[in-house]
Amino acid sequence: MSLRVINGASTEAYRATQYFVRRATPPSLYYKLRTFCRQYPSLFLPFSSWRWRRWRRKYVPENTHYEPAAPFPLSKNTEIVIEGFPRTANTFAHIAFKLAQDEYINIGHHTHAAAQVIAAVRRRVPTIVLIRDPEEAIISYIVGEFDPKITMRQVLQDYIAFYKPILPHRNEFVLAPFRKVVTSYGEIIGKVNNKYGTCFNEFKHTEKNIKQCFDLIDQGFEKSFGSIKENVISRPSDSRHIDRNLLEKEFRSDKLSRLRDEAYNLYNTLMQSIN
Repeated sequence: MSLRVINGASTEAYRATQYFVRRATPPSLYYKLRTFCRQYPSLFLPFSSWRWRRWRRKYVPENTHYEPAAPFPLSKNTEIVIEGFPRTANTFAHIAFKLAQDEYINIGHHTHAAAQVIAAVRRRVPTIVLIRDPEEAIISYIVGEFDPKITMRQVLQDYIAFYKPILPHRNEFVLAPFRKVVTSYGEIIGKVNNKYGTCFNEFKHTEKNIKQCFDLIDQGFEKSFGSIKENVISRPSDSRHIDRNLLEKEFRSDKLSRLRDEAYNLYNTLMQSIN
């Protein structure tokens, strides 16, 4: 997550997300290490849990706060995990789920790590895995400038590194396609209840509820990070100016054909597993 403030000067809370290893490591090496660690619960969860507990204790101390996008790793108190590759409706799915409930639910979310999903299914925690067409998700991620130094190749590798390790567990979580989440999320929550014997309230896609969800996303970002650019806010925005045509051309280039084919094979295999 690399949110940048409108005036170019980052808030203290944002600077605290950019920990020393990230600042000190060359981008090409940092992204390789990050991609590798995110696949293994024993490597990822201890450091991630320690890091984000410290961050929340200082900047978001209220458990019920609608802070939308800072990672919340799996813990012994987690009641459901909602996890996906970036730009697959992670924030909407998290906030809409929370909004629909009558009481506070401890949700694991926004680590964008296969390790989170693998650990959750091993512990039999109800789990929603979000998924979106690779080209749509990857280009949306780059347009958002979440990680300005990341390359198209690395984002493709990250997509594969998220979905490939969880493929063997595809019958142990509820897969939630992007279009379904943003149009009929209640059906996804219903599948969770049927699969796990839970009784979570289903989100209703009314105009009022959707507006309230987007308002809470804006408020949460502002409270946690300060005012930020429209191009990175986790909801629809018309203020994204990077040339998508150039990105589409690069995504479809021959030099990325092997990675692109692998990403689509994973996507299609998972989508075919939906009951």
